[in-house]
Amino acid sequence: MLRNWKTHEGEDLELDLSSPELELFEKALSLYQVGAPMADISNLYLDGSCVLYRGRIGAEVVKHPLYRAIKDMAKRRGIADGILGDSPGTRPELDSFKANN
Repeated sequence: MLRNWKTHEGEDLELDLSSPELELFEKALSLYQVGAPMADISNLYLDGSCVLYRGRIGAEVVKHPLYRAIKDMAKRRGIADGILGDSPGTRPELDSFKANN
């Protein structure tokens, strides 16, 4: 199923999702919409057993539009909750976390 997601930075992601990928996207979106903590959303894309890691490794995973969309949801929640700054350098102690997640 084709979905779109606009990132916090304004990038349009086109999500051409299989049924299992759509389920993951909808789960992440539900968590995001109810205001779940950033960690709960992040765990969805960091879980090595999730659909994102089936047949993919390394850069293939992190470049996948679904990974990027869910990561963006987590980032938005982190910004809303004051955990992350809105721009690089705002919270230097978190820059390495943002770069790696």
